[in-house]
Amino acid sequence: LLGRDSLHAGGSLALDLRGEGKDPKTMRLAGTISSDSVRYQTIEADTLLLRFAYEDGVLNLDTLLARSNVADADAGGRAALFDTLAASDLRAAVVLTDLLPVRKLIPNDTLILAAESGRLNARLYGPPGVLRYEATTALRSFVYNDLRIAGIEGRSAGTIDRTGSTFGTFDL
Repeated sequence: LLGRDSLHAGGSLALDLRGEGKDPKTMRLAGTISSDSVRYQTIEADTLLLRFAYEDGVLNLDTLLARSNVADADAGGRAALFDTLAASDLRAAVVLTDLLPVRKLIPNDTLILAAESGRLNARLYGPPGVLRYEATTALRSFVYNDLRIAGIEGRSAGTIDRTGSTFGTFDL
């Protein structure tokens, strides 16, 4: 993998699930998945946490949290996964904190990012069949080999219909 002859990885995982039923439209499921130690080569996550409840086709994502030496991410909200009257409203945020651990996995390449200078914020919301999405991104002080980006920002918005077709815009 990536030209390496050995892999250094490890971690721990705790899983707590409770539920009943087999039909995704009517089943009930709740749980927590967590870890306080996951490692892949030089990338280390000290916090991974997912708390959720699923009932009658609606997923309530109480907590989705990841903290590592590369990025921090969190998300939460509600997703109507099957035909229900419930609306979806999911939010997510990611902040790149340090690319040095990734750089060590890519031999002979230059990869630099100023601390906490990469960001993504996203939202998916609306009634079943007509979901809307919005996302903003920003990247500052980024270097990859000959590519140098002092700063760039982007915004995307649009809709996703019942068939999964996406209509939207992306502005830089």
